[in-house]
Amino acid sequence: MNEHIIPEANVPHPGKLLDITMLSIGGRERTEVEWRDLFGRSGFALTQVVPLPTFSGAGVIEGVPVGI
Repeated sequence: MNEHIIPEANVPHPGKLLDITMLSIGGRERTEVEWRDLFGRSGFALTQVVPLPTFSGAGVIEGVPVGI
């Protein structure tokens, strides 16, 4: 999936503006730790996060099913 991965630290990031926008309609962006937890609770293991070479801060999140 192609998503913004918000850094844990309190640093500027283009995805944070999108996060504010999404919060106004009930959604939000996630940190890598939050993605890892969400994948785990869904029966998947997050295997890697690959940042895309863009200003937007987007990246590709890869996961595999656990126990198959």
